[in-house]
Amino acid sequence: DPHPEALLHLALAINPQSQPIKESGNILGGFSPSLKVNPLGWLGQCAAIYADQDPFWADLAKAAKSSDFLEKNYPRLPLALYCEVKNPLGLTAFLTTVRAFAEQSAPHMTTWESLEYNGQAFVKVTASQPSEGEGGVTNLSIYYAVTPNSLVLTLSEPVLKRALDRQHAQLAAKQAGSSNTVPANPWLGTNLCLRVDQTFVPILESLFRDEFRPAQQRLAWSNLPILNEWKRRYPGQDPVKLHGQFWHTTLVCPGGGRYVWNEQWQTMESTVYGHPAQPKPGPENILPVANITSANLGLSFENQGISAKAVLERTAAKSPKGAAQEK
Repeated sequence: DPHPEALLHLALAINPQSQPIKESGNILGGFSPSLKVNPLGWLGQCAAIYADQDPFWADLAKAAKSSDFLEKNYPRLPLALYCEVKNPLGLTAFLTTVRAFAEQSAPHMTTWESLEYNGQAFVKVTASQPSEGEGGVTNLSIYYAVTPNSLVLTLSEPVLKRALDRQHAQLAAKQAGSSNTVPANPWLGTNLCLRVDQTFVPILESLFRDEFRPAQQRLAWSNLPILNEWKRRYPGQDPVKLHGQFWHTTLVCPGGGRYVWNEQWQTMESTVYGHPAQPKPGPENILPVANITSANLGLSFENQGISAKAVLERTAAKSPKGAAQEK
């Protein structure tokens, strides 16, 4: 389901006859003996997860701590799971069994509503009783829609409705005999594909910043003990250059800074991360993706090997004149 509203889109080719899929089906079948056939027999040859444009991402970027924001607002996540369907009747039987199992395991704990949007049916699943206690989530809902060709599952009703609109438009175009046009941003592989839009790169940074920064800080500080030892033994020489002479390797600060001597604290430190007694926050951006604006990656299994393709777009290097003007 490629579409321009997807900020991040991961698509995976599936072999329904593979051993992992069969084993997963056997596990699911164990929960409901009424399923006499493979519970995943309806599954087609691809599945995908995508994140759509939504005000949620702007709110996440503004949050002081992304993990706390996600913990309280995950019911708003504009993510969707797309599965290709080869047997709609098999999927119907599977979903009916899932609903019966939920009602049997936790009676009257969920409400299943059959709704309609532009003549297309979908289902909304909510908790019958709101969560109690501090921090309880009260607005969590699961939406899914079944079409002759797909199953779409999401926490966001707008995301589901847009997916239904796309499928309706594709069906109308097919009935009208319109020719398929090549998308402007085609998949680059046949087995595994990933697209990341330029507007999602800052979101990725905000998502991983809480974990990434402390890890990079510890990595930068791990070089300080040996540099301090070189400084103690050879006070008149640069510890970084001396380490390179002895070990033929250069100690690099992961934040793009330099290692310098702090006279006040009598220790080497990173110019961007400081040292354990006087830490610094480090760069605002995650350096490996700081200049990347979008990515399109693809992986294809071929005879006797694998073919990988990647298209990365990045910001152009600024000229000295432009940099001076920007300052």
